[in-house]
Amino acid sequence: MDGVAVKPLTVGFHETQFLGKLNQENQFAFWFQLSDEEREQAGSSWGPSNPQALNRYSYVQNNPLKYTDPTGHWTVAVNFGGAFFGAVGGRGGFSIAFDDQGNFAILGGGGGGLYSAVGAGSGLSVTVTNAPTVDKLAGFSVQIGGQVGEGPAINGELTFFTDGENIYVGGTLGGAVAFHGPWPGELHGTVEYDWLLAQGRYAPPRPRNGNSSGNRNTSSTTPPGTRQRGPQ
Repeated sequence: MDGVAVKPLTVGFHETQFLGKLNQENQFAFWFQLSDEEREQAGSSWGPSNPQALNRYSYVQNNPLKYTDPTGHWTVAVNFGGAFFGAVGGRGGFSIAFDDQGNFAILGGGGGGLYSAVGAGSGLSVTVTNAPTVDKLAGFSVQIGGQVGEGPAINGELTFFTDGENIYVGGTLGGAVAFHGPWPGELHGTVEYDWLLAQGRYAPPRPRNGNSSGNRNTSSTTPPGTRQRGPQ
């Protein structure tokens, strides 16, 4: 129809500015078909780089042998702390933690419990948990672990904690300078309380698509929150 300008639909439906964004995107081809110059002109990406991700009812892009998605959440913390013990002992330290939502936090805490040796030690460690955000790390937690070595030592722990609704678990591995007796190692079971001293953001939040059953619609080749098992 010569001389007739077709106007884009302006009804908003349920999402604010959804159709405005859609009309803008429809000026271009699919994102994975654009050149570098066209992508720079567009400014932001849309659509999946892997078209299979359009299927919102598929789990890990229909490849459960290659990917796993147990929770889709994680936190990782770098810890500096120490302990002194003799059957009963105390522990304490500080941590800086990050999560996959772009948050970081500084925590400090302490506690105590039962130990199988007499001695002391301090060092650095890394803890990974399945908690969704770093603020969940504050509060009470239970540790079961041990340490082996005299002088330079290696330590490991399993940590369990809750936010009142869900139970989370974490694993810790680290190195320390430690001295034990009567044998070069110890086992322990402890309870600790951690305070959230500061919190901020290191990145924008990662978008989460799909539903609680683990279905995801993502624009990445490897689904977010998944671990790649190996080549298929």
